[in-house]
Amino acid sequence: EETPSAGSGASSGGGGGGGGVSALTNFSINTNLIKVSLLQGETKRELIEIENTGTSTLNLQINLENIQDFLIFPGGVSKYSLTLKPGEKQSIQLIFNVAKDYKPGVYPGRIIVSSPITKKIITTIIEVESSKKAFDIDIKIQDKKVVRGNNLVAEFMIFNLGQDLGRVDAQVEYGIKDLEGNIISKEEARIAVQTQSSFTQSILIPGYLKEGRYIVYATVKFNGEIGTATEIFEVISRPAGFVALSTVYIYFIPGFISIIIILIIIEYFRHYYKKRGLIKEKPSIIKEVAQKYEKPKEKFNINKFLKNIEKEEIHGAHRRT
Repeated sequence: EETPSAGSGASSGGGGGGGGVSALTNFSINTNLIKVSLLQGETKRELIEIENTGTSTLNLQINLENIQDFLIFPGGVSKYSLTLKPGEKQSIQLIFNVAKDYKPGVYPGRIIVSSPITKKIITTIIEVESSKKAFDIDIKIQDKKVVRGNNLVAEFMIFNLGQDLGRVDAQVEYGIKDLEGNIISKEEARIAVQTQSSFTQSILIPGYLKEGRYIVYATVKFNGEIGTATEIFEVISRPAGFVALSTVYIYFIPGFISIIIILIIIEYFRHYYKKRGLIKEKPSIIKEVAQKYEKPKEKFNINKFLKNIEKEEIHGAHRRT
């Protein structure tokens, strides 16, 4: 995601030559999504690469939003600054860590990289799981883009991590969250599992949601131990090439009804004036051509027919004699 910062109006100025200030101070990041799964007490490292694609030296600031509990930069700081020359790349090490007693769950947040002109956002999802767990869970979704007001179809797969427990019931929670961690919808179910089990669920995407990225999440709980899973999807207002139903109601249907009413009125007046002899209906061009080339049909004449028979009999008698 890329958003102009305050004062970015200068980027639209700049005259005819090189694309304005934004072309001089642009930068790129090699990813816009980081997803990290951590057991309680675990540490993991991720790398992001930032490149100065502009033509001037850049001073960049990296800030964290809602994930300060899990992420620090080298040196143990929660903010990071760097300077890049034109064309220069730099890899930044991100150290993810979770305390041993941190509550398992799904925690979304953002890493914000900003220059004086532009800011770019890396969506970040932290999955915290119990340090010991009997079951884990995974999610597969059919479509990464869902029209708001429609259903997201998701398959949830629960699997045993190797413990011989027999067939037991696991508690599953699943739902939708926004990138600030707010729960939009949530459901719970008890699923019987021995080695592996799965179920498919349709989750309604509310019509009031704004377009953008959201999270479908799931947790499986057994004996106080929790496993987690997430998937990112995008909410859109309508698919490409889609004509909204409101457009049909507003334009197409009233237009069609208007045409029908006009045709009825025209036919009424045509019939009215024809009945009073004020207009004469001309035959169609096809009918005129057919009448022109059609041979007139000769009426049947009984007298002529009898005379022909009589002549035939006389000629036949002459031939016999």
